[in-house]
Amino acid sequence: MIRAVVDTNVLISGLLTGRGYPAQVIEALLQNEFKAVVSNTLLHELREVSARPRFSGYPSFQRRVDTLINYLHLEGEAYQGLVQENVVAEDPDDDFVLACATEGKADYIVTGDHHLLQLGQFRGVQIITPREFFTLLERQSRA
Repeated sequence: MIRAVVDTNVLISGLLTGRGYPAQVIEALLQNEFKAVVSNTLLHELREVSARPRFSGYPSFQRRVDTLINYLHLEGEAYQGLVQENVVAEDPDDDFVLACATEGKADYIVTGDHHLLQLGQFRGVQIITPREFFTLLERQSRA
């Protein structure tokens, strides 16, 4: 089974709009089409970002976030994701995503973050967009 870290920006986008490739990635996750690799830092960031005032006008959004976090606690594979090195000089906060992916032996990082996407891969982990990942999942399901 494919193992992937889904970055916070993809999760927020998918939960907020319910449309597009980020939402389709979340749906694939909930349908067990891949195994989510997570860290406490990623889950904390998801909760923290979702609580920002700009999201307060979306009443069902926080419920969806809570449901997803509970799902990831139960069904995801959790790792410490402790940052051992600074890789993303432009945005060091992204390093925990790389740490989680390498520690959890993920195949992919799914992100919309251009700093991570610019890397292309890190220690054998491919870094791709939600569209690329969803296309990969569709191909796999047809095979």
